[in-house]
Amino acid sequence: MRTGRTTAVLERFPLHVAATDPGKHFESVVGSIGSLLDVQARQIGNVRRAHRLAEAPTDHDLLALLALHSIGPAAFACSTLRIDALAATPPDDLPQLAAHLGIESVQLGDIDQEALTTALDRLIRFSGRLTMRRRSSAGMIRSFREGNATPAALLLAAAAYLALDVVEIAHSEERWWHLARCSEMLDLGIDSVDTGDALLAVEENPFTEADVSPIDRRHADRFRIVRGGLEDVVVTTDVVGIGSRTLWPMVVNVDEGRGVVFAGAVPHGVTLSFAVSGKVTLDGAEVTGSSFAFDGAVFADADAEHPNDYVYTGEDAPQDRDAVFVVTMPVTAAFGESVSLPHPGATVEPLPMSLGESRWAFFVRVAHFGSHPRPAVASYAAGRFDQSVWADPDGLLDYVSGSVGFRWQEREPFAVRMLLPERFAALDDDDGTRLREPLRRLLDRHRAAGVHMYVAYADDRWVLGTGIVRDVDSHDVLGTLVSGTTLWPTTDE
Repeated sequence: MRTGRTTAVLERFPLHVAATDPGKHFESVVGSIGSLLDVQARQIGNVRRAHRLAEAPTDHDLLALLALHSIGPAAFACSTLRIDALAATPPDDLPQLAAHLGIESVQLGDIDQEALTTALDRLIRFSGRLTMRRRSSAGMIRSFREGNATPAALLLAAAAYLALDVVEIAHSEERWWHLARCSEMLDLGIDSVDTGDALLAVEENPFTEADVSPIDRRHADRFRIVRGGLEDVVVTTDVVGIGSRTLWPMVVNVDEGRGVVFAGAVPHGVTLSFAVSGKVTLDGAEVTGSSFAFDGAVFADADAEHPNDYVYTGEDAPQDRDAVFVVTMPVTAAFGESVSLPHPGATVEPLPMSLGESRWAFFVRVAHFGSHPRPAVASYAAGRFDQSVWADPDGLLDYVSGSVGFRWQEREPFAVRMLLPERFAALDDDDGTRLREPLRRLLDRHRAAGVHMYVAYADDRWVLGTGIVRDVDSHDVLGTLVSGTTLWPTTDE
């Protein structure tokens, strides 16, 4: 039987030879030689396909190409986990299928069950898995071409490992947050069903909890706090009662000229907290109405000068360190005799803490009306020079009046956090050994040296103190995946 190749070769001979005429030996000779060429051509074609990432016919060929980039089989662990979970989901479990595909379950409701089963079967069988791995491999290599040790490279790599295609990368104005909008590689290929999507986020220098544990302080103690970090913070101030001596505790940031006061007694062992939210609690019960803050000039040390001390106005005085009279908030004249406490509902502004060294002071209301020192009552009239003086003006009484500590959130240096869509958490276990930790190990080669990598699942539920309010049509990174803006579901409890 004459093949196309045999005919093509015979037609190249001169016409007077008549090589294509039937019965000539030309056809037999050319046919026998051409059959070998057909085999070799097919073999060469297979080799060429094996060397093309988008056409690699087997997993072995694909891994051989990825080995050129030092990428091994572990790179497919997360995507395989996803497609295995899809394969294990019954075709009639539409909400679970939709969650795996990143689409709304209503899109699957109108699809014929047989068509849906066929599409799922095509997706989870070898050809579908191989197609996903080809696309995933292209994404891995793209992340290297974009350059490692950058937020964009981390987003591209994480998306590739999770079988996602990055469509767009956006950055917050302050450049702390970076968001990747992705499309799903797990696509049913049905026209009436949208391609699924996902959001990945990277936070540079994520917030972490920091604190200074409560330390015993005497009345009028002055102390310093040295903290690292990247910026100034606002702190929750804790005062723990000691005996019956913690009356009207006052904590002052001397450098800022700011302080907070609780107009009451703190029982022994009980914690009074001036929270960053502006609420004040005593042993968990709110006492904001009996508390206030003040702003104005305070003096650090009468016998020592410091560049942050407030001074009286003069030609040589720093413009931002002019001494001013104290103003109390949210009630005025809170240090006066006729202060109205408790005040209704308003918050108490928390204290700031600057980067580096800051100076602080702690006071309690202790006065004496006679020759013997004794505590004053919780609500009192300010001492007058002809009636009372502050107790222990020379530091002769050596007893602890309370313990003072601070808590705050600060950005962690040399750290980065990757946030994954919450729906992926269903594939993982409580310790993150199935998805979160394997992904973190894969991302190690994409992060900068010396930078710690966290991987967590996003939660869009609004949380007091961390959630934000944004416009409905806003496309800002913040509030999309970063900070929760979704109300928690109601319960019957």
